[in-house]
Order: sequence, then C-alpha cells, then structure tokens
Amino acid sequence: MDLPEGQAGSPTTEMYLWEQPEEVSSGPLLNLEEQILNSTFEACDPQRTGSVAVTHVLGYLEAVTGQGPQDARLQTLAHSLDPDGQGPDATVDLDTFLVVMRDWIAACQLHGGLELAEETASEGALAPQHLPSGSSEAEEPANLESFGGEDPRPEPPATADLLSSLEDLELSNRRLAGENAKLQRSVETAEEGSARLGEEISALRKQLRSTQQALQFAKAVDEELEDLKTLAKNLEEQNRSLLAQARQTEKEQQHLVAEVETLQEENGKLLAERDGVKRRSEELATEKDTLKRQLYEYERLICQRDAILSERTLHAESLAKTLEEYRTTTQALAVTTNEAASAASNWTCLARTEIGQTGGSGTMTSPCVIRDWKGEGTTGGWGCFQLHFQSLQITWHLLVPGLVLGLLLLLLSVQLLGQPSPPTWPHLQLCYLQPPPV
Repeated sequence: MDLPEGQAGSPTTEMYLWEQPEEVSSGPLLNLEEQILNSTFEACDPQRTGSVAVTHVLGYLEAVTGQGPQDARLQTLAHSLDPDGQGPDATVDLDTFLVVMRDWIAACQLHGGLELAEETASEGALAPQHLPSGSSEAEEPANLESFGGEDPRPEPPATADLLSSLEDLELSNRRLAGENAKLQRSVETAEEGSARLGEEISALRKQLRSTQQALQFAKAVDEELEDLKTLAKNLEEQNRSLLAQARQTEKEQQHLVAEVETLQEENGKLLAERDGVKRRSEELATEKDTLKRQLYEYERLICQRDAILSERTLHAESLAKTLEEYRTTTQALAVTTNEAASAASNWTCLARTEIGQTGGSGTMTSPCVIRDWKGEGTTGGWGCFQLHFQSLQITWHLLVPGLVLGLLLLLLSVQLLGQPSPPTWPHLQLCYLQPPPV
C-alpha cells in the first residue's frame, strides 16, 4: 500500500510500519531474508566448504553496515556465533548461521522499533517546553520538518514579511490538518486493506501448504519416476542379456542340429556296418560250421593215423624182432663161415701135400699150377699168388656176416622210409574279408 510523500519519512509512518502484524509480509520477507542470508554466507564462503569463520562474517557485516567492531549489536552477534569463545578459530555452518542471523535480525528490529518510539515520544514532550506558549511560528516549522517540509524562517525577517509568513503558516496548518484527516482515513483504509491482506495471506498460506503438498507429491512421483526409469533401464539390460542368451541358444541349437545330422549320418554308417557285421557273423558262423566239420574230419584222420601209427609201431617191433633173428642168423652164418674157412685152410694144406707128392711128374692135374713152386725163387710167381689167394679167402669169409647185416639194415631203412609220415595237428587260420568294426 502506497503512502503520501509527505508522510513517508514521518515518525508516525515509521511507527505504523513497525506496528504492522507479521502476517502482512512475513512470507515474502522471509524468502527475501533467506536469500540475503544465503548470499551473505556464499560471499563469506567462496570455496563452498560449507562452513565459514566467525571473523569473516563479522568483517563482512562491518564492511556492509559501516559499523565498527565496538558496535553492541555486532558484539551480540559475535557472542551468538561463537558462544564457546574460540576466537579466530571459531567456525559456523550454514544452518547455524541462518538460525543465529534470523534471531539477531529479529532482536535488532524489536530493539530498533522501541528506540524509535521512545525518541518520537520524547520529541513530542520536549517541543512545548523549548518553544514559547504564544508563538506558533516555532511550532509550525517543527511540524513542517517532522512531516518532511522545509523551515520557512528567514534570517532576520521584517514585520511585513513576518505577517505574510504567518498567513502562509496558517494556510499550511489548515492544509496539513486536511492532509492529516486524509491520512487518518488512509490509515483506516490501510487497516481494512491489511485485514483483507491478512485473509488473503491466510488463503495464500493454505494454497502454499497445498502447493507444498502437491510439490511433495510431485517429488514423490518424480522419485517413483526415477525408480521406474532405473527399473526400465534394468529391464532393458535384462532384455538385452536375454536377447544375447537367445542368440547364443539359437547358435547352440543350430550347432546341435548339425551334430544331430552328423550323428544320424554316423548312425546310418553304423547301421550299414551292423548289417555288414551281421553278414560277416553269418559268414563266420558258416565258416565255423565248416571248421567244425573239418575239425571232426581231422579228429577222424587223427584217429586213423593213430591206428596206422600203432600198426606201424607193431610192424617196427616185428621188424626189430626180425632184425634180431637176422642178427642171430648172421652170427650163426659167421660161425659157419669160420668153420668153412678152417675147412678150406685144411683143404689147402691137403692140396699142398698132394701137390708135393705129385711134383715129380711132368704134368699137373691142377689148372692153377703153372710152374714148379719148389724152386729157389719161391718168393715170386706161384708162391705170391698162393699167399694172396689165401688172404683173399680169409678176408671174404670175414666180410660175409657184415655184408649180410648191412643188407638187412638197408632193407629196414627202406621199409621205414617208404612208410608215410605220422599225422600232424592242423593249424587253423582265420581270414577276415574286411577289418572288424572298432
């Protein structure tokens, strides 16, 4: 609400401003005050550490207000910011700074309003004492000065000038009285406006509360939205991971399909090999039957050979007996031969004696005698022939048993060699048409 220019700096106006209720401008003032305090704290904390020294705050306020460190209000603030008396090392954070500064500002405002009311009352009480009772010239300039006017008193004025000044002062007084009435009405209007503003402020406070609630709800919704965004990101990441797993699974499935096809081919090969093995097993079974038959035949042949071998063993034994008989016979023949040799030697002696008896005759009956063997040279001719013949006879008689025995042994060996060799066990050998499966 705007006030007239003449009353803007008057004590009444100042008292009115101090005595207004807090509801009129508490909201904007608090916001402005908080902004000013935040700016002050930021100015004292350029490094944004969150805490400032009390000496920096006091120095900043001294530079802004133009007061010295001896000022009582600044000393009170220093004591509030540093209650422990730490001195230059004392620091304060933002929350403590805001609380202390608000209390200090409220105390300064309250103390300043009381001092202003006391000064105004003392000036109103002292004005009638200093001025004469019948002089209105001294009262009017004081009123003019109190309402923002100028002092119209000239330096030594003349009588005419004084009269004109009095008339002017009367006119000014009447004008000021009218303005005072207007100001009274304005004050009443201002009170009504302040009441309306109080109602509006209460409504605005309600709106502010609802707005704050809506803001809190919006913050909660924003937080939920952030949570949902985070959840959506997580779901997207999970979706990407699932897609990657699906691709990997698809690749593995394709690989498994290829392996299945390969296994089917190998299964077909194994089935073919199984059929071949079955055929081979049938062939082997047939060969087994054939080998069994051959085995039976070989066993039969072995039995026959065993019988033949036993027969030949008996035959060999009989031959051995025969050989023993031949040996005895040979020995008997040898005895007979010896007897014949002795008889021949006796015959030879008799022949010699007969030849000696008939030696004188001109003819000899023996065809073997060519000339006389009774000469001086008996060492040659017939004598040598006779000795050689006798030795041949003796040797022949000695060799006859050995020759017979040799002939018998030769016949026995020919008989044994003419027999077939004894049967041997057959060695079975299996031959595969193709290598067996692994």
